[in-house]
Amino acid sequence: MQLDNSIVKALNQAKLEANVRARSGDNNLKKKLPSPYAIGSGALLLVSFAKFWYSPLQWLALGAVAVGIVPIILRSFAAVKNFTLDINILMLIAGKTSLTTSSFA
Repeated sequence: MQLDNSIVKALNQAKLEANVRARSGDNNLKKKLPSPYAIGSGALLLVSFAKFWYSPLQWLALGAVAVGIVPIILRSFAAVKNFTLDINILMLIAGKTSLTTSSFA
């Protein structure tokens, strides 16, 4: 278990948000709410689905992207700093491509 904690500590110092899963008998994990970015992005996306009744609400989908991209950008900077290609960098590339080709609406 000590080795697991040292690995988690090293990954967290690199801002990669690691944790150790509890074993089947351990129920000490506290229940966490999703991040405020995920809640805000989800709420904006949910409201943007009303674009079928009021078309200007479609632009809230871009607001959802703007709110939700903040933690992805921060993790991407950490990945670039550590010279690793991870899912966060790939998501930034996919999001940028989607926005530049206007395939978001």
